[in-house]
Amino acid sequence: MEDARNPMVPAGTSVKLTGVLALGDPEDDKPSEPCILLRSSADIEILSSAPWPLERMLAIISLMLGLQALGLMALTAVYARLRRRTADLTATRSALESVNRNLESRVEARTQTILAAHEALRESEERFRQLAGNIDQIFWMSTPDNKQLLYLSPGFEKICGRPIKDVYQAPEFWLQLVHPDDRELVFNAAFGQPITKEYEIEYRVLRPDGTVRWLLDRGFPVRDSSGVVYRVAGIAKDITRRRHDEEEFREQHVALTNAMPGISRLDLAGNYTHVNHHYAQLVGCTPEQLIGTPFSTTIHPEDMHLAMRAFEQMQLTGKSEAEIRWIRTDSSVFWKQVLLVRITQSDGKMTGHHCFMRDITARKLNELLLEGQNAVLEMIAAGASSQETLGTIARFIETRAHGASASILLLSGDGLHLVPGTSPSLPEDFTRTLKPANRSGNRCVRSRSVYATACHRHRYHH
Repeated sequence: MEDARNPMVPAGTSVKLTGVLALGDPEDDKPSEPCILLRSSADIEILSSAPWPLERMLAIISLMLGLQALGLMALTAVYARLRRRTADLTATRSALESVNRNLESRVEARTQTILAAHEALRESEERFRQLAGNIDQIFWMSTPDNKQLLYLSPGFEKICGRPIKDVYQAPEFWLQLVHPDDRELVFNAAFGQPITKEYEIEYRVLRPDGTVRWLLDRGFPVRDSSGVVYRVAGIAKDITRRRHDEEEFREQHVALTNAMPGISRLDLAGNYTHVNHHYAQLVGCTPEQLIGTPFSTTIHPEDMHLAMRAFEQMQLTGKSEAEIRWIRTDSSVFWKQVLLVRITQSDGKMTGHHCFMRDITARKLNELLLEGQNAVLEMIAAGASSQETLGTIARFIETRAHGASASILLLSGDGLHLVPGTSPSLPEDFTRTLKPANRSGNRCVRSRSVYATACHRHRYHH
């Protein structure tokens, strides 16, 4: 800026208005022309006469001062805002640091929990694999549609005789192992539709060596926290032996129904739980009278050891046979042939046994008679005394007549008297009553009744 009236301000000098100054003589009442005080860029104060009227200059100065005041107020407001913002940022940063420390602590704790859970899961899986690898059952796990096999235990190879990898590579391979007659059953239960409820089926599988194994397969859905089925687990058990036993029992039942019409069932305590009419008729009562009673009440005391031996053999091998004497309700004795068959559950636990029976009294008595005759003939051929031979005959008679005591009398040489031959189970007093001096023998010859009353507490009638 160059002031033409003030050559002291060189051209191009930037100046700053500093104020307005009115100069004049104090003694002169006439005011002088006001001047403007300027500040140049060279920091030189210059006094110049105002080129404008005083009012305009005052207005400009007031405007400039107002603008300056507004600027200071704006700066003050901005500075206050900056301080508040800085305080807010400081507080936010402190809060964020606290939150960050809390999060780091929680993440560390969570990490430790996850690591511990992972280790526990690993140990659990290891125990499961050890368990699954050492039992003769098949554990399996798949997707709900059974199109993807997730796990198959080593028991599969033991039972089915096939490598596990074959099923992992093609899950439908399992269905190919199933016996053709059972494939529809298995497909409908496990492959035909997604599994939504538990199922249990029995079917056959074919091994590479041509043998057949029966499996009891139980499958059940596994649901997540929302109740949606996300996998299916199952256990397949080899029940080949049980199925063979059941088939054998059915065959025996058909045969025994014809050969041994007496059929009963007993519990573990040996009490009757079921009796058919033929069985009860042989014992001499009704089925209702036998239900709940122990079998020992019908066994002849002398044959109880044979019955217990047959029972123990049945427990060990599954079945046993015996020929023993039974006692009817009227105390009569008869011989029977029995077949005991063990009853077991699916887990192999015994729950009782069947008893099949038929009456063999006629055959057994003929066998005993033949044995007695052969024994007497052998004794005679061996030169045994007549007393020993008669004793054998008497004891043989006693075995045929339960509860009776036999006595053999001989006819005297004159044919008029009876003399004692042998009475192995009778007291001496009985023998004395039959001596000729007592005349009892003569009465017997004449077919008259003889009462022996001198035999202490025994009384015999002939």
